[in-house]
Amino acid sequence: CPSRATAPSTYVMVTRSKNSVSDSLPVVIHLAPGFQGADARLFHQECHALKKAGYRVEFVAHPKKDDNFQSTVDFYSLGSLEYSSWGWRLMERLRRSRRAYQVAQQSKASIFHIHSPEFINWGIRLKRELRGKVIFDFREDYEGYARDRPGTPALLRNPLAYFVKTQIERAARNCDALICADEGTANLLKENAKRTLVLHNF
Repeated sequence: CPSRATAPSTYVMVTRSKNSVSDSLPVVIHLAPGFQGADARLFHQECHALKKAGYRVEFVAHPKKDDNFQSTVDFYSLGSLEYSSWGWRLMERLRRSRRAYQVAQQSKASIFHIHSPEFINWGIRLKRELRGKVIFDFREDYEGYARDRPGTPALLRNPLAYFVKTQIERAARNCDALICADEGTANLLKENAKRTLVLHNF
């Protein structure tokens, strides 16, 4: 049986679910470093919908002070989502992804739903180490956003976009399923993906 790491003491469970769940359904953990906890797609369309269906849901993201998860999920905070220089943001991306990975290691989940391109390698590592199912949420044009992202030095935009493209292709080949925000993206990826599903943002 794959071993699970001990929960790091620096991670705070902000809310614990009080609603009933089915013991026959697997535990699902949403890993979203770089995303706010109250994100409509993440929390309402995915986490809350799974909870209503009877799943136990764990959620790892960044809260705001006024977030209220109504005790519907086990929520783990990655701390506030701050913005500073480009170099600082890069280092923070690496740190928060590792923190999310460590939370996932001590989870009882067997389904890992990942949301950040920067977390794809960690997600594939979880699949290998814990033998769970990994789903990647392709919620936007990450490659195009990397190329046009404000604050990114111009010389780094094309290399960054290429890196993101290779990560998305790796996710398609290695993840158990991809969830896309539109049919066009799903059609582009389905040749290499094991399974695709469309879930519109709105």
